[in-house]
Amino acid sequence: MLEDFYTVFAKNMRDLGSPVHPARLMEHVLDEFPDHAKMILVYGEHRPMACSLVIKFKNILENPWSSSLRAYSRLSP
Repeated sequence: MLEDFYTVFAKNMRDLGSPVHPARLMEHVLDEFPDHAKMILVYGEHRPMACSLVIKFKNILENPWSSSLRAYSRLSP
C-alpha cells in the first residue's frame, strides 16, 4: 500500500508546491508503530485517488499525512 500512498501523496504535494517527505519516512513510521499507524486508501477506476496515514496514541487519532488527487476532487474521496 505504501507505493499507492506515495503516488498520491507526492503528486498532491507537487501540485500544491510543497516539498514532499521521502517514502522511507512513512515506511519507518509504519515499521516502528505497527499497532498504532495505519494507511487508508480510497480507490476509484482501479487506481488510488486519496490516501491518509493515521497514528493512534491513547484515545487520540492523529492524521499527519493525507492527500487526494485533483482529478477526483468532484468525488470528494
